[in-house]
Amino acid sequence: MVSTLGIEFASPILALYVVQCLDKGDQALGGGLLQTANNLGKAAGLALATALQALVTDSDAVGQNLSLAPEVRRELGDAKLLAGLRAGQWTSVGISCLALGISLVFFRGLKKL
Repeated sequence: MVSTLGIEFASPILALYVVQCLDKGDQALGGGLLQTANNLGKAAGLALATALQALVTDSDAVGQNLSLAPEVRRELGDAKLLAGLRAGQWTSVGISCLALGISLVFFRGLKKL
């Protein structure tokens, strides 16, 4: 949720920067490419976090172990679900830190407008 809110606050600023840097004829193309990259990044990040969550949640087939009592299986399943949700959230945090690092490196020498 933090990464989604962060990019939603940064998008208008980045859009204004793109508009100022490009010629009149290329501003629409720049804005379209910016929005496309934004949406593709969100989709890829969500897919990666969901895949990791499913991988961690299903890593131990707790529900298939029929020798355990149903209450024990339910508690183990809840713990695995929580571990999967945490893995997905930490994936999102890692992606956000990576994006911040990339931004700091590439925008380091940027001149003021």
